[in-house]
Formats: sequence, structure tokens, C-alpha cells
Amino acid sequence: MTITTLAPDTLYTMDAVFFDFTAALRPETGGDPAGSAADRIDESARQLVRSLYRAGVKIAVLGAATEAQLLPVLRRAGILELISVIVTTEELSGHPPHVSAAALAARQLGLNESRRVAVFADTLTGVQDAVQEGMNAIAVSGCNPPLAFELTTQLVVPRINLDCLSLKLT
Repeated sequence: MTITTLAPDTLYTMDAVFFDFTAALRPETGGDPAGSAADRIDESARQLVRSLYRAGVKIAVLGAATEAQLLPVLRRAGILELISVIVTTEELSGHPPHVSAAALAARQLGLNESRRVAVFADTLTGVQDAVQEGMNAIAVSGCNPPLAFELTTQLVVPRINLDCLSLKLT
């Protein structure tokens, strides 16, 4: 078993990191999803995305939102130009129901080794999809209690930040 990390300067690192912002893109009070979510992609998450991008790691964003909702959020967060692939609900609707956003993103990036992909997901469905695809699922507990993820993945983080670079993945 090879231990890998997200850290760009280590020998074994991930080929790609996916960010599933499903819960973060839901409006909290029925407002504009793009407007409410922009404030929740905080600077610490943006720093992680920038660090991975500079290291040559491919980055995908998966979201239960439309392109019109998702692109402004990523643009305002200042990370849109760093993203290699974006999978939206519109894109998923053209595929069979059993195709996950993570699988579609991996296919679009030409990735052959799912174990070299890490997926940060803030919903149980996102975590389960990553596990089912054989990817390293990292649950973000900000939207759900850590116990909700416990049966699906061992990796639960309170938030996405630079500390995530030291996660040990297999």
C-alpha cells in the first residue's frame, strides 16, 4: 500500500483533487445560490486550490448547480481560471443516472487511476460517490456532523484549508 498526500512537494501526490461544493451552493434562505455561496468559499479553501494548481495538480469542481449559478461563484472567489473541469447538473443530465459527477470529471481529465484522485465533498452523497469510484473521499463536516460520514470514510475535516495538504491518503 502506498501512502500519498495532497502535498505538492512529496514524492507521492494526487493527480487530481475534486471539490464537491454541493451543500455550499444551496441558498441558505431561498436567495440566489451564486450570491450566498460566494462568501462560503473562504480564503483558506482558495489558498489550497491555488497551492494545488501551482504544483500542477488537476482541479475539478463538482456542484449540484447550473453553470449560470456556479461560474459566478468561482469567478468571485478568484479560482475559476484554476479549474480544469467543472461538472454541473446540466452536464450530468445528459448521462445515465448511475454516472457520478466524480466519474464524469475523471473521464474528462483522462484520469485512469481513481486511487490517485482526492475528492472533498460536503454531502454524504458526494462522499459515497467518491468511495464508489475508488477515489480518496474526504468529508467536509461543516454542513453535516462528522458522525454522518463515519461509516463511509475515515477522512473527515472540519474545513478545507492548507492543513489538508498533510492528509495521508492510500
